[in-house]
Amino acid sequence: MSQILKERETASESLFARSEEEAFMRKAIRDRRLGLWVASLRSLGPDEADRYARIIVALGVSSGDDEELIHTLAWDLAADGIPVAPEEIRRTLRRIEGEVADIGKPEAAGLPTKIGTV
Repeated sequence: MSQILKERETASESLFARSEEEAFMRKAIRDRRLGLWVASLRSLGPDEADRYARIIVALGVSSGDDEELIHTLAWDLAADGIPVAPEEIRRTLRRIEGEVADIGKPEAAGLPTKIGTV
């Protein structure tokens, strides 16, 4: 009986770890896309845009606070003379978040969600 409980505990821990890892990856992808969006508004070249997006991902990971990220992006845009309200950045973040939420789901890849369906 205790072996079954240990197996269930291990499975539960594995499921939790996988869930946390997937959430982390979705957030990193979201932050990268948001960084690339801001980079395009700033008219950065491909290499600069990639570097900027990486910085934004690192900021998102280190702070974990969406509002801090939003205000940093608004400040970066304002420093370049591009007035974008934090509300617009927030809306874009939420839109991208919705797009990224489906990553890893079978239906997002056009795969059947039930056995025997095409």
